[in-house]
Amino acid sequence: MKLAIINSHPIQYMVPLYKYMVDQYKDDIEIDVYYCSDHSVKGGYDSQFGVNLKWDIPLLEGYSYKFLKNYTPLKNPASRFLGMINPSIFSNLKKSKPDAVLIPGWSNLSYVICFFSALLLGIDIWVRLETPLNQEVLKKSMLSRIKQVFLKRIYFKNVKRCLYIGNENKKFYQSMGVKNDKLFFTPYAVDNDRFSDEYTGNIDSKLRFRDELNIHRDALVFMTSGKLMDKKRPLDLLKAFHLAKIPNSYLVFLGDGKLKKDLQDFAKHNDIANFTITGFKNQTELAPYFVASDVFVLCSGLGETWGLVTNEAMNFRLPVIISNRVGSAFDLIIEGKNGYKYEYADLNDLKSKMIFMSQFGKDRLHDMGNESYKMIQNYSFENIGKGILKAANYKFNK
Repeated sequence: MKLAIINSHPIQYMVPLYKYMVDQYKDDIEIDVYYCSDHSVKGGYDSQFGVNLKWDIPLLEGYSYKFLKNYTPLKNPASRFLGMINPSIFSNLKKSKPDAVLIPGWSNLSYVICFFSALLLGIDIWVRLETPLNQEVLKKSMLSRIKQVFLKRIYFKNVKRCLYIGNENKKFYQSMGVKNDKLFFTPYAVDNDRFSDEYTGNIDSKLRFRDELNIHRDALVFMTSGKLMDKKRPLDLLKAFHLAKIPNSYLVFLGDGKLKKDLQDFAKHNDIANFTITGFKNQTELAPYFVASDVFVLCSGLGETWGLVTNEAMNFRLPVIISNRVGSAFDLIIEGKNGYKYEYADLNDLKSKMIFMSQFGKDRLHDMGNESYKMIQNYSFENIGKGILKAANYKFNK
Protein backbone atom coordinates (compact mmCIF):
# COMPACT_ATOMS: atom_id res chain seq x y z
CA MET A 1 0.00 0.00 0.00
CA LYS A 2 1.12 3.55 -0.73
CA LEU A 3 0.20 6.09 1.97
CA ALA A 4 0.67 9.84 1.63
CA ILE A 5 0.84 11.81 4.89
CA ILE A 6 0.24 15.55 4.97
CA ASN A 7 1.61 17.53 7.89
CA SER A 8 2.09 21.17 8.78
CA HIS A 9 5.84 20.92 9.40
CA PRO A 10 8.44 18.45 10.69
CA ILE A 11 7.33 17.73 14.27
CA GLN A 12 9.74 16.33 16.84
CA TYR A 13 7.17 13.82 18.06
CA MET A 14 6.11 12.59 14.61
CA VAL A 15 9.41 12.23 12.74
CA PRO A 16 10.63 9.25 14.81
CA LEU A 17 7.33 7.51 13.99
CA TYR A 18 7.88 7.95 10.25
CA LYS A 19 11.38 6.54 10.58
CA TYR A 20 10.04 3.61 12.59
CA MET A 21 7.39 2.85 9.96
CA VAL A 22 10.01 2.84 7.20
CA ASP A 23 12.30 0.56 9.21
CA GLN A 24 9.63 -1.90 10.29
CA TYR A 25 7.00 -1.92 7.54
CA LYS A 26 8.69 -0.89 4.31
CA ASP A 27 7.57 -4.15 2.67
CA ASP A 28 3.94 -3.48 3.60
CA ILE A 29 3.46 0.28 3.34
CA GLU A 30 5.26 2.93 1.31
CA ILE A 31 5.09 6.28 3.10
CA ASP A 32 5.56 9.72 1.57
CA VAL A 33 5.33 12.74 3.87
CA TYR A 34 4.34 16.17 2.54
CA TYR A 35 5.11 19.25 4.63
CA CYS A 36 3.33 22.57 4.29
CA SER A 37 6.10 24.57 5.99
CA ASP A 38 9.77 24.23 6.95
CA HIS A 39 9.73 26.67 9.88
CA SER A 40 10.66 24.02 12.45
CA VAL A 41 13.74 23.05 10.44
CA LYS A 42 14.98 26.54 9.68
CA GLY A 43 14.46 27.66 13.25
CA GLY A 44 13.31 31.07 14.38
CA TYR A 45 11.44 32.91 17.07
CA ASP A 46 8.78 30.89 18.89
CA SER A 47 6.28 33.37 20.32
CA GLN A 48 4.87 30.85 22.81
CA PHE A 49 8.24 29.84 24.26
CA GLY A 50 9.50 33.39 23.84
CA VAL A 51 12.87 32.24 22.46
CA ASN A 52 14.59 31.49 19.19
CA LEU A 53 14.03 27.78 18.70
CA LYS A 54 15.53 25.06 16.57
CA TRP A 55 15.12 21.43 17.63
CA ASP A 56 18.38 19.61 18.32
CA ILE A 57 17.28 16.21 17.04
CA PRO A 58 17.29 15.28 13.32
CA LEU A 59 13.93 15.92 11.65
CA LEU A 60 14.64 14.96 8.04
CA GLU A 61 16.37 11.60 8.23
CA GLY A 62 15.22 8.07 7.49
CA TYR A 63 12.01 8.66 5.53
CA SER A 64 10.73 10.16 2.26
CA TYR A 65 9.48 13.76 2.48
CA LYS A 66 8.78 16.82 0.34
CA PHE A 67 8.24 20.45 1.24
CA LEU A 68 5.37 22.08 -0.63
CA LYS A 69 5.59 25.76 -1.56
CA ASN A 70 3.70 27.82 0.98
CA TYR A 71 2.00 30.96 -0.34
CA THR A 72 0.92 32.36 3.02
CA PRO A 73 1.56 36.08 3.59
CA LEU A 74 1.84 35.48 7.35
CA LYS A 75 5.18 35.55 9.13
CA ASN A 76 4.30 32.75 11.54
CA PRO A 77 2.86 29.92 9.40
CA ALA A 78 1.71 27.90 12.40
CA SER A 79 -0.40 30.62 13.94
CA ARG A 80 -3.52 30.92 11.77
CA PHE A 81 -5.83 28.99 9.46
CA LEU A 82 -4.26 30.87 6.52
CA GLY A 83 -0.74 30.19 7.76
CA MET A 84 -0.39 27.35 5.29
CA ILE A 85 -1.59 27.70 1.71
CA ASN A 86 -0.14 24.93 -0.45
CA PRO A 87 -2.19 24.45 -3.64
CA SER A 88 0.41 22.06 -5.11
CA ILE A 89 -1.01 19.35 -2.85
CA PHE A 90 -3.40 18.53 -5.68
CA SER A 91 -0.72 18.08 -8.35
CA ASN A 92 1.52 16.08 -6.03
CA LEU A 93 -1.26 13.67 -5.12
CA LYS A 94 -2.26 13.37 -8.76
CA LYS A 95 1.32 12.51 -9.73
CA SER A 96 2.14 10.12 -6.87
CA LYS A 97 -1.22 8.29 -6.93
CA PRO A 98 -1.27 7.00 -3.34
CA ASP A 99 -3.89 4.49 -2.22
CA ALA A 100 -4.78 6.79 0.67
CA VAL A 101 -3.83 10.15 2.17
CA LEU A 102 -3.65 10.66 5.92
CA ILE A 103 -4.77 14.13 7.06
CA PRO A 104 -4.41 15.39 10.67
CA GLY A 105 -7.48 17.60 10.62
CA TRP A 106 -8.69 20.96 9.30
CA SER A 107 -6.65 23.49 11.30
CA ASN A 108 -5.19 25.17 8.22
CA LEU A 109 -6.30 25.78 4.65
CA SER A 110 -3.88 23.25 3.20
CA TYR A 111 -5.49 20.39 5.11
CA VAL A 112 -8.83 21.42 3.59
CA ILE A 113 -7.23 21.62 0.14
CA CYS A 114 -5.83 18.13 0.68
CA PHE A 115 -9.24 16.79 1.69
CA PHE A 116 -10.99 18.06 -1.43
CA SER A 117 -8.04 17.15 -3.69
CA ALA A 118 -8.22 13.54 -2.53
CA LEU A 119 -11.98 13.60 -3.01
CA LEU A 120 -11.64 14.82 -6.61
CA LEU A 121 -8.84 12.36 -7.39
CA GLY A 122 -10.65 9.36 -5.92
CA ILE A 123 -7.98 8.77 -3.26
CA ASP A 124 -9.13 7.27 0.04
CA ILE A 125 -9.14 9.81 2.86
CA TRP A 126 -7.85 8.77 6.26
CA VAL A 127 -7.74 11.07 9.26
CA ARG A 128 -5.81 10.94 12.51
CA LEU A 129 -7.08 13.68 14.75
CA GLU A 130 -6.30 14.71 18.32
CA THR A 131 -9.81 16.04 19.00
CA PRO A 132 -11.26 14.74 22.32
CA LEU A 133 -15.02 14.73 22.84
CA ASN A 134 -14.71 16.05 26.41
CA GLN A 135 -13.40 19.33 24.98
CA GLU A 136 -15.59 19.54 21.88
CA VAL A 137 -18.80 19.47 23.92
CA LEU A 138 -17.68 22.66 25.66
CA LYS A 139 -17.55 24.66 22.42
CA LYS A 140 -20.87 26.49 22.09
CA SER A 141 -20.13 29.32 19.64
CA MET A 142 -22.08 29.68 16.41
CA LEU A 143 -18.91 28.99 14.42
CA SER A 144 -18.37 25.76 16.35
CA ARG A 145 -21.93 24.68 15.68
CA ILE A 146 -21.55 25.35 11.96
CA LYS A 147 -18.30 23.39 11.97
CA GLN A 148 -20.01 20.45 13.69
CA VAL A 149 -22.70 20.35 10.99
CA PHE A 150 -20.08 20.43 8.22
CA LEU A 151 -18.04 17.68 9.84
CA LYS A 152 -20.97 15.38 10.46
CA ARG A 153 -22.81 15.84 7.18
CA ILE A 154 -19.94 16.27 4.72
CA TYR A 155 -16.46 15.69 6.11
CA PHE A 156 -16.80 12.36 7.87
CA LYS A 157 -19.21 11.03 5.25
CA ASN A 158 -16.22 11.01 2.89
CA VAL A 159 -13.55 9.69 5.26
CA LYS A 160 -12.69 6.01 4.79
CA ARG A 161 -10.57 5.41 7.92
CA CYS A 162 -10.46 7.19 11.27
CA LEU A 163 -7.35 6.51 13.33
CA TYR A 164 -8.03 7.31 16.97
CA ILE A 165 -5.38 8.16 19.56
CA GLY A 166 -7.37 7.53 22.74
CA ASN A 167 -10.79 7.04 24.29
CA GLU A 168 -12.07 10.62 24.12
CA ASN A 169 -10.86 10.91 20.54
CA LYS A 170 -12.73 7.70 19.65
CA LYS A 171 -15.88 9.11 21.27
CA PHE A 172 -15.52 12.24 19.14
CA TYR A 173 -15.47 10.20 15.94
CA GLN A 174 -18.50 8.25 17.13
CA SER A 175 -20.33 11.50 17.90
CA MET A 176 -19.75 12.42 14.24
CA GLY A 177 -21.54 9.26 13.14
CA VAL A 178 -18.43 7.22 12.32
CA LYS A 179 -19.12 3.48 12.52
CA ASN A 180 -16.86 1.19 14.50
CA ASP A 181 -15.63 -0.66 11.42
CA LYS A 182 -13.95 2.57 10.28
CA LEU A 183 -12.15 3.11 13.59
CA PHE A 184 -8.58 1.91 14.18
CA PHE A 185 -6.53 2.46 17.34
CA THR A 186 -3.22 4.24 16.72
CA PRO A 187 -2.27 5.51 20.20
CA TYR A 188 -0.56 8.84 20.66
CA ALA A 189 3.07 8.12 21.45
CA VAL A 190 6.53 9.54 21.84
CA ASP A 191 9.76 7.74 21.08
CA ASN A 192 9.55 5.46 24.12
CA ASP A 193 12.92 3.86 23.43
CA ARG A 194 14.74 7.20 23.38
CA PHE A 195 13.18 8.51 26.58
CA SER A 196 13.55 5.20 28.38
CA ASP A 197 17.22 5.07 27.40
CA GLU A 198 17.66 8.61 28.72
CA TYR A 199 16.11 7.54 32.01
CA THR A 200 18.40 4.51 32.28
CA GLY A 201 21.47 6.54 31.35
CA ASN A 202 20.76 9.32 33.86
CA ILE A 203 18.95 7.84 36.86
CA ASP A 204 22.20 7.17 38.75
CA SER A 205 22.86 10.92 38.61
CA LYS A 206 19.57 11.89 40.28
CA LEU A 207 21.21 13.31 43.41
CA ARG A 208 23.88 15.11 41.42
CA PHE A 209 21.20 16.75 39.27
CA ARG A 210 19.45 17.92 42.44
CA ASP A 211 22.68 19.36 43.74
CA GLU A 212 23.18 21.26 40.48
CA LEU A 213 19.62 22.61 40.69
CA ASN A 214 20.06 23.56 44.37
CA ILE A 215 17.29 21.16 45.38
CA HIS A 216 17.61 19.35 48.69
CA ARG A 217 18.45 15.70 48.09
CA ASP A 218 15.52 14.50 50.20
CA ALA A 219 12.95 16.96 48.87
CA LEU A 220 9.68 15.89 47.28
CA VAL A 221 9.93 17.40 43.79
CA PHE A 222 6.87 18.19 41.69
CA MET A 223 7.48 19.23 38.09
CA THR A 224 5.71 20.24 34.93
CA SER A 225 7.03 20.74 31.43
CA GLY A 226 5.91 22.89 28.51
CA LYS A 227 5.23 26.40 27.33
CA LEU A 228 4.32 28.84 30.08
CA MET A 229 1.10 29.95 28.42
CA ASP A 230 -2.58 30.31 29.31
CA LYS A 231 -3.61 26.91 27.93
CA LYS A 232 -1.13 25.14 30.23
CA ARG A 233 -2.32 27.07 33.33
CA PRO A 234 1.07 27.07 35.11
CA LEU A 235 -0.19 29.57 37.68
CA ASP A 236 -2.68 26.95 38.88
CA LEU A 237 0.21 24.69 39.78
CA LEU A 238 2.20 27.38 41.56
CA LYS A 239 -0.85 28.54 43.50
CA ALA A 240 -1.82 24.99 44.52
CA PHE A 241 1.78 24.28 45.50
CA HIS A 242 1.74 27.41 47.67
CA LEU A 243 -1.58 26.41 49.27
CA ALA A 244 -0.34 22.88 49.96
CA LYS A 245 2.69 24.05 51.95
CA ILE A 246 4.21 20.56 51.84
CA PRO A 247 7.33 20.42 54.04
CA ASN A 248 10.62 19.89 52.23
CA SER A 249 9.03 20.14 48.78
CA TYR A 250 10.16 21.77 45.55
CA LEU A 251 8.53 22.74 42.25
CA VAL A 252 10.18 22.76 38.81
CA PHE A 253 8.79 24.49 35.73
CA LEU A 254 10.63 23.01 32.77
CA GLY A 255 10.00 25.56 30.04
CA ASP A 256 9.56 29.21 29.19
CA GLY A 257 6.89 31.55 27.87
CA LYS A 258 4.87 34.70 28.35
CA LEU A 259 3.61 33.75 31.84
CA LYS A 260 7.11 33.46 33.27
CA LYS A 261 6.94 36.95 34.77
CA ASP A 262 3.50 36.28 36.26
CA LEU A 263 4.90 33.20 37.97
CA GLN A 264 7.88 35.12 39.28
CA ASP A 265 5.68 37.96 40.54
CA PHE A 266 3.35 35.57 42.35
CA ALA A 267 6.30 33.80 43.93
CA LYS A 268 7.84 37.10 45.03
CA HIS A 269 4.60 38.42 46.54
CA ASN A 270 4.04 35.17 48.43
CA ASP A 271 7.64 34.49 49.49
CA ILE A 272 7.92 31.24 47.53
CA ALA A 273 11.59 30.35 47.22
CA ASN A 274 11.40 26.58 46.72
CA PHE A 275 10.72 26.63 42.98
CA THR A 276 12.59 27.23 39.73
CA ILE A 277 11.82 28.08 36.11
CA THR A 278 14.46 26.46 33.94
CA GLY A 279 13.86 28.41 30.74
CA PHE A 280 13.59 26.66 27.38
CA LYS A 281 15.41 23.34 27.17
CA ASN A 282 15.85 21.45 23.93
CA GLN A 283 15.07 17.78 23.39
CA THR A 284 18.48 16.49 24.43
CA GLU A 285 18.49 18.63 27.60
CA LEU A 286 15.30 17.35 29.24
CA ALA A 287 16.46 14.22 31.05
CA PRO A 288 18.09 15.78 34.17
CA TYR A 289 14.89 17.61 35.12
CA PHE A 290 12.64 14.59 34.77
CA VAL A 291 15.15 12.38 36.59
CA ALA A 292 15.47 14.88 39.47
CA SER A 293 11.68 14.90 40.00
CA ASP A 294 9.22 12.71 41.91
CA VAL A 295 5.76 13.65 40.57
CA PHE A 296 4.69 15.11 37.21
CA VAL A 297 1.74 17.54 37.05
CA LEU A 298 -0.17 18.82 34.01
CA CYS A 299 -2.79 21.50 34.65
CA SER A 300 -3.83 22.26 31.08
CA GLY A 301 -7.32 23.10 29.89
CA LEU A 302 -9.09 23.53 26.58
CA GLY A 303 -6.69 22.98 23.70
CA GLU A 304 -4.55 20.33 25.41
CA THR A 305 -6.03 17.63 23.22
CA TRP A 306 -3.64 14.95 24.51
CA GLY A 307 -0.53 16.21 26.30
CA LEU A 308 2.37 14.14 24.96
CA VAL A 309 4.63 15.50 27.67
CA THR A 310 2.77 13.11 29.98
CA ASN A 311 4.03 10.22 27.84
CA GLU A 312 7.55 11.56 28.32
CA ALA A 313 7.12 11.80 32.09
CA MET A 314 5.79 8.25 32.29
CA ASN A 315 8.83 6.98 30.39
CA PHE A 316 10.88 8.60 33.15
CA ARG A 317 8.94 6.48 35.68
CA LEU A 318 7.02 9.36 37.23
CA PRO A 319 3.55 9.16 38.79
CA VAL A 320 1.27 11.82 37.37
CA ILE A 321 -1.46 14.29 38.35
CA ILE A 322 -3.49 15.56 35.39
CA SER A 323 -6.41 17.92 34.94
CA ASN A 324 -9.57 16.12 33.82
CA ARG A 325 -9.76 18.55 30.90
CA VAL A 326 -6.62 17.05 29.29
CA GLY A 327 -7.42 14.52 26.56
CA SER A 328 -5.03 11.83 27.81
CA ALA A 329 -6.32 11.90 31.39
CA PHE A 330 -8.87 9.23 30.49
CA ASP A 331 -6.25 6.90 29.01
CA LEU A 332 -3.02 7.30 30.93
CA ILE A 333 -4.23 7.32 34.52
CA ILE A 334 -5.50 4.45 36.64
CA GLU A 335 -6.56 6.21 39.81
CA GLY A 336 -4.33 5.35 42.74
CA LYS A 337 -2.14 3.07 40.66
CA ASN A 338 0.02 5.49 38.69
CA GLY A 339 -1.58 8.83 39.54
CA TYR A 340 -4.72 10.91 39.84
CA LYS A 341 -6.99 13.20 37.88
CA TYR A 342 -8.21 16.40 39.47
CA GLU A 343 -11.05 18.76 38.63
CA TYR A 344 -9.86 21.28 36.07
CA ALA A 345 -9.04 24.73 37.52
CA ASP A 346 -9.99 23.58 41.04
CA LEU A 347 -6.98 24.65 43.09
CA ASN A 348 -8.26 22.97 46.25
CA ASP A 349 -8.64 19.65 44.46
CA LEU A 350 -5.15 19.94 42.95
CA LYS A 351 -3.72 20.95 46.33
CA SER A 352 -5.41 17.97 47.98
CA LYS A 353 -4.00 15.55 45.39
CA MET A 354 -0.51 16.96 45.89
CA ILE A 355 -0.77 16.69 49.68
CA PHE A 356 -2.20 13.18 49.42
CA MET A 357 0.68 11.99 47.23
CA SER A 358 3.21 13.69 49.50
CA GLN A 359 2.12 11.33 52.28
CA PHE A 360 2.92 8.16 50.32
CA GLY A 361 6.66 8.10 50.83
CA LYS A 362 9.31 7.68 48.17
CA ASP A 363 8.91 3.90 47.88
CA ARG A 364 5.24 4.05 46.92
CA LEU A 365 5.84 6.93 44.54
CA HIS A 366 8.58 4.86 42.95
CA ASP A 367 6.17 1.94 42.54
CA MET A 368 3.58 4.24 41.00
CA GLY A 369 6.23 5.52 38.60
CA ASN A 370 6.99 1.96 37.54
CA GLU A 371 3.28 1.48 36.84
CA SER A 372 3.41 4.60 34.66
CA TYR A 373 6.27 3.08 32.71
CA LYS A 374 4.47 -0.23 32.20
CA MET A 375 1.32 1.53 31.04
CA ILE A 376 3.02 3.84 28.56
CA GLN A 377 4.54 0.90 26.71
CA ASN A 378 1.08 0.32 25.22
CA TYR A 379 1.27 3.82 23.72
CA SER A 380 4.05 3.01 21.30
CA PHE A 381 5.16 3.35 17.69
CA GLU A 382 4.72 -0.41 17.42
CA ASN A 383 1.02 -0.19 18.25
CA ILE A 384 0.57 2.78 15.93
CA GLY A 385 2.11 0.71 13.15
CA LYS A 386 -0.15 -2.22 13.93
CA GLY A 387 -3.19 0.07 13.79
CA ILE A 388 -2.16 1.50 10.41
CA LEU A 389 -1.54 -1.99 9.06
CA LYS A 390 -4.96 -3.12 10.25
CA ALA A 391 -6.54 -0.14 8.52
CA ALA A 392 -4.66 -0.94 5.32
CA ASN A 393 -5.43 -4.65 5.38
CA TYR A 394 -9.08 -3.93 6.08
CA LYS A 395 -9.17 -1.74 2.97
CA PHE A 396 -7.66 -4.36 0.69
CA ASN A 397 -9.54 -7.27 2.25
CA LYS A 398 -12.78 -5.45 1.56
